[in-house]
Amino acid sequence: MQLWIPILVNELMSFRHNHIEIGMGCIITDETKTILKDGRFVKRLDGLLTGRVGYRHQMSDKKLFFRLAFTPIIEYGRHWEVHPTGGGSIVFSF
Repeated sequence: MQLWIPILVNELMSFRHNHIEIGMGCIITDETKTILKDGRFVKRLDGLLTGRVGYRHQMSDKKLFFRLAFTPIIEYGRHWEVHPTGGGSIVFSF
């Protein structure tokens, strides 16, 4: 099982009941890749970047709100790869 820990800095911009979430950060992971370098195998930890662009609808007098977000995962190193991910949630705040 692999462990991924995302660390992001986020900003929430509010326009009455509508909110925009933006953020950027990195993902700490224990995933390693074994590569052949100079005739020997070397384990190397590749980094992952991530971000967030999302929408949140939350009324100040209601405890229920929903949100949708696009959160790409970007692998960098020798070859760059972008993995588009996202999600949504319905949240009850108390």
